[in-house]
Amino acid sequence: MENNEAVCPNCNSKISENLLTRNVPSKPVESLIINEFYEKKTAGYCGKCAPPLIAEAYEKLQEEKINLVVAVAKLSESILILTLENPPGWQFKCTGPATAQASSGNGSLLELENSAISFFSSGGEGKHLKIKLAEDRAFAQLRKKCIESDCNAVLGTKVDYQLIAGEKGPLLITASGTMVKVLNMGEIDIARNEFLENMQAKYTRLSYLITLLSGYRK
Repeated sequence: MENNEAVCPNCNSKISENLLTRNVPSKPVESLIINEFYEKKTAGYCGKCAPPLIAEAYEKLQEEKINLVVAVAKLSESILILTLENPPGWQFKCTGPATAQASSGNGSLLELENSAISFFSSGGEGKHLKIKLAEDRAFAQLRKKCIESDCNAVLGTKVDYQLIAGEKGPLLITASGTMVKVLNMGEIDIARNEFLENMQAKYTRLSYLITLLSGYRK
């Protein structure tokens, strides 16, 4: 007599919905996460074998996700941010405008105007650094928008400084430009192009993991 009882594809345990012997198949997202981490791929798992596997796989994929975030952020420094609007020899297509903002904290417009002098005076280095860090944060946001739009440069970049609350208040730093996809980056700068391609590959993997892991609830 043929046995038609359902069994787990991974551990061959009997699948049952009975209250006393309940053992249900794992959810599709759980199977995807497990198969993403383990070399052994199966069509599904069950309540008996899935819990320890999903726990380890989820933890390892979260760790990979964090490492990818760090790696992409570091590689994004290869994205050029230029004031030029049409660099000679560049072939590119425009994606659209991008704007990013950051605050200098306790920096001020007065400090910015006197930065060349205050840098060498008592306490001036810290004030100058706050403004520089705010500019870097704004540029980092522009680069993030570039990555999300599959671009590799920002052209026609402008940086504006605006007081938030009086002369001694913090500065609001706004960086804006046009995101572009440079089509001949490999001809312009081979090394930079390799960094950018590596960055985009890691970002693709990161995006996949974010989507995958966001669908799982412990």
